[in-house]
Amino acid sequence: MSKLISALVNVLLFAGYVLVEYVAYVSFLRAPAGIDPLLAGFVVQALVALVQALMLRQMLPLRYREPRFWTLLLLWVLCTFVPLGAGLVSRVSHGGGARLQARLVNTQVSSTDRLTALVAIQSMPTRTTGTLLRDLLADPIEDVRLIAYGTLDQAENEIMQKIFTTGKALEQAKDDSERHAINRRLAELYFELVYQNLVQGAVYRHTLEQADRYARAALATDEKDAALWLIRGRLALAEGKPDEAGEYMERALELGFPRERLIPWLAEVAFLRGEYAQTGQWLATLGNAAALPTLKPVVTYWSS
Repeated sequence: MSKLISALVNVLLFAGYVLVEYVAYVSFLRAPAGIDPLLAGFVVQALVALVQALMLRQMLPLRYREPRFWTLLLLWVLCTFVPLGAGLVSRVSHGGGARLQARLVNTQVSSTDRLTALVAIQSMPTRTTGTLLRDLLADPIEDVRLIAYGTLDQAENEIMQKIFTTGKALEQAKDDSERHAINRRLAELYFELVYQNLVQGAVYRHTLEQADRYARAALATDEKDAALWLIRGRLALAEGKPDEAGEYMERALELGFPRERLIPWLAEVAFLRGEYAQTGQWLATLGNAAALPTLKPVVTYWSS
């Protein structure tokens, strides 16, 4: 009889949990204007957590159910604040940059808010903000134009200064080993200008040529440098030459470059060639790397 009552209590608790969870979900989606949905749903989430705590306590072995008050309190705190903490982490790690960029391109937002957002994205990698910053060079607000230009100019000048210094070192190289290392570094630096979206138009094409030139010079002294073959492959992709890119990346793979790091690029090569079955096959062999946030959606799409 006691087991039947316990089971009935659990069923009622579960039904109550589902009902309150639904109310909490609606609260998150339909928060009043001007109120953060996270705050709007917090009170209801606390009620959900209470029902969860009651259910969880019923599932615990008898020796863990006492003292009753403190056990319920601990479970309630965990059920209330763990989801809240997960929500905050999600906002910081995934949504922050996107919201800042959305605020920047929205000309209806006040100039003060846009400038604040622009200053905030200066700490983000230029790789992710370069295109946006370049678009802001034509912004109607002068301060926005100036900050965007200054950010791009500083990032480009830092790399160009390194190129200048490294180029001087190349003139003084004493042997093939030193020349190889310096040419390799120059190829990486020129490629960095492309990678960070700091060049475009004729300068973009010139930068690709320079990066490939130094990569070839480095390979002339050590053709077994797998990383340089990958750089040449990525440069070929940037120039729209998937066949060449495929050859270079296959060479990198033969020379021992980590397979998991090459697979996304090989999949891109196959896709650009129109070899869609091969694209899916490459992505299916990613292993642990398939769980990375940047790759997971792609892998899911091609495996469905």
